[in-house]
Amino acid sequence: MNKGSVKNSLQEWCQLQLRSNLKLPQYTFKSCNNGWSCTVQVPIEMDKYETFRAEAQNKKEASKLAAKLALDYIESAQSKEERKLPEKKDCTVLVDLENAPTCSNVSDTLLGGHVEAFVGKLSSHANKDLLALYPFVDDFHIIDSGIKDAVDHAISVRAGIWLAKEESQQLIIVTRDKFGYALRDVLVQLQLIAGSTSNTLSIQHKTSLDLV
Repeated sequence: MNKGSVKNSLQEWCQLQLRSNLKLPQYTFKSCNNGWSCTVQVPIEMDKYETFRAEAQNKKEASKLAAKLALDYIESAQSKEERKLPEKKDCTVLVDLENAPTCSNVSDTLLGGHVEAFVGKLSSHANKDLLALYPFVDDFHIIDSGIKDAVDHAISVRAGIWLAKEESQQLIIVTRDKFGYALRDVLVQLQLIAGSTSNTLSIQHKTSLDLV
């Protein structure tokens, strides 16, 4: 933020982030026991406003304090949003836990990627401490279906999302089920049909978590 006047800094933020399609901060004043109360309404995003209020002995000081509250809110919200941003990984790994692959020597390739594991709600794995068994997995998906091959379909849908969004440069499907081979072939074919924007995207099928 600009280190000058807090009111100028708040106005500059609105002009930079929201441009001319939204209003600038609106200040209103009202007398109170301590002198003056200032309320500033700030457009945070389209059709969304936040209101901040402060009191001081005069209007100028009250408006500065209200603007400071608004700036503090904006900086805190931006900091939280930055912390939420996921780290871009070069590899996405989808693991079929119902066809539990061995994991005695998990490779750096796997640890360096974003790992998601899938299991059906009726599987014996669903009641285990999955995080303790597979500490390298980032996301566990318990598929709420008792229908046969539900996990296979869930992995296929997730792989399709990867292909559409190009979330990482490589997709690795880890399963000992033969559907993994078919899924790999289908994804490669779809990649060719869609004319992927990246020539370096690659799709692999593995039967073990030991990706060496």
